[in-house]
Amino acid sequence: NLLGLLLFYGLSVVYLIKSLKPDLPAARAGEDDPQTIERQLYLLSPWVILAFVICNTFFAWDFGMMLIPHWHSTVFPIYFWFGNLFAGTAALILFPALLGRPHFGPDQIRSLGMLLTAFTLMWLYFYWAQFFVIWFGNMPREFEPVWRQMYGHYAPYYWSMMTGCFFLPFAALIFAAVKRSLAAMCVIAAAINAGIWLNKYLIVVPALVPDDRPFERWLDVIVALGLAAGFIAIVMLLAGRLPAYSRWETALPPEPKR
Repeated sequence: NLLGLLLFYGLSVVYLIKSLKPDLPAARAGEDDPQTIERQLYLLSPWVILAFVICNTFFAWDFGMMLIPHWHSTVFPIYFWFGNLFAGTAALILFPALLGRPHFGPDQIRSLGMLLTAFTLMWLYFYWAQFFVIWFGNMPREFEPVWRQMYGHYAPYYWSMMTGCFFLPFAALIFAAVKRSLAAMCVIAAAINAGIWLNKYLIVVPALVPDDRPFERWLDVIVALGLAAGFIAIVMLLAGRLPAYSRWETALPPEPKR
């Protein structure tokens, strides 16, 4: 897990620094040629994606399948890392809106809304593919934690997860007016992130503890609020010192048609 995190975040930092170079005040003409950097980013991006998949696959094995004996699944790692991709895409709506970025307009909101619509359906497909194998195969070891989530002590959290990850986004994103509303999209994005958090909670806790509740102790609440506040503070600090988007990419001349 540690090696996977170092690989993914290391490549991500290299990608980020390289993509910001042309927009930084210290950029020097000739050394940070935008077209050269664009080609380098094209070559680096598949490796970042591959590192993301490898890192999250390790976490899916350790924090999912290894908790239940004899659980072997080829679908679960995809379902696990796609949930993170789903939540990250939704966060792309929340943070520019909270930071008040003027370049985040209706076109960007509508494009992200269409992307979230597709991701909502894909997330449900991966979830159902994982659940269907367990149900159709009549696997008692795997089905017991799922049943405990759906109808047992954890049922309110399970159906809250399904509402945030599928029911609310699917019902709302059908309408074009929702995709044009920044406030509505922020509500949907927050619901998706809360749903994915509950999804990760339900993957781990019900397999180990039959009657635990999230945030039932003040220490849990304080730690969660402290981590959230620290994360938002770091985002705001970096947003005030770094470009919000790659201006040099929008200034590149279009490629000639072949």
